[in-house]
Amino acid sequence: MKHPTKKAFVGVKTYYYKQEAADAVLDHVHAHRNGFTRSTNVHTSLSKNNSSYYYHGARSCAEALKLMCKKHKEVTGKKVRSDNNVLFEHVVFLSEFQIAKLERKYGQEKVKQAIINRLRHYAESVKKEFGFEPLGIDLHLDEGHWVKSHNKKDEANPTEELENKSDPRNVTCDQNENMIFVRNYHAHIQFMNYSFERRIAPLRHMMKKGKNQDGRTNDSNPNFEKLQDLVHKPFANLGFARGEPKSVTGREHLTKEEFVKNKRKELIAQVQKLELKDKELKSTIQSQNSEAKVLQERIIQQHAELSWIKKHIEQLKEIQNEMAMAIKNKSKHILRSLLRKTDLSASNHAKHKLK
Repeated sequence: MKHPTKKAFVGVKTYYYKQEAADAVLDHVHAHRNGFTRSTNVHTSLSKNNSSYYYHGARSCAEALKLMCKKHKEVTGKKVRSDNNVLFEHVVFLSEFQIAKLERKYGQEKVKQAIINRLRHYAESVKKEFGFEPLGIDLHLDEGHWVKSHNKKDEANPTEELENKSDPRNVTCDQNENMIFVRNYHAHIQFMNYSFERRIAPLRHMMKKGKNQDGRTNDSNPNFEKLQDLVHKPFANLGFARGEPKSVTGREHLTKEEFVKNKRKELIAQVQKLELKDKELKSTIQSQNSEAKVLQERIIQQHAELSWIKKHIEQLKEIQNEMAMAIKNKSKHILRSLLRKTDLSASNHAKHKLK
């Protein structure tokens, strides 16, 4: 077999998390992308191409972790401590160049299944070698970026050999038909940091670099170099070269962890803001209802006053007519009686206004 180029590589990076961070990470990496988190480099229209495999009869790595935590309590009589690094994540990176080459030859579905089978082999070899309990695999084909299509082959061009229309990377871009999606082809393999056979949390022992033949501490950790060997072994017959050794880190993946936490904070802040607006609107409506009630009472009162004024005007008109008749007939007795009525009417009007 022809030795693979530098582009055809497989490598693994590892990360570890405590329970709270683990929940957020597992929500994000689920192959179906049905969690509450959304990453900016995920193209949801391509999420249907993702694949997965879960252990212990679970439907997600999150569910598998809960099952194993329950088993841990049954076996040891103790809950997993919240300050323990409960989740050990392996991110396996596969060369897009080599994957696309295989897909053109065998088809995307066959290659995807072959990749899942080899990732399972890797997960089980990690358990055999170190004791970590496998939870599941989420294979992501929906992350990446768009690049311009080129007709000529170029060693430095990530779209090399894309003139073949059956190439799976030839995905239509809404913005430009000449754009091609270059995938970040990778898988998240999750392990619980516990060995039920050995009754230990293997990560603590794995972190020790050990000493060389001279009795000095090794510069690099041979355990993590071993992981590169384990992940390369099942992929070698697909033309993948071994990736460069990487050390474990709890920092690099904090970017995604922080993204999840920040997203959660944003959502909480939005809910609080909406609740405040809702409270303000209810207060405004209540205030306006009170004002409307006062105005309605004033209108009723003014209608009553208007009715009384009209009635009083009619009475004054009658008195005026009677006075005119009395003056005409020169009746002093009637005039005195009418003046008393006028005084009484004026007095009633004053009393009505005081009400």
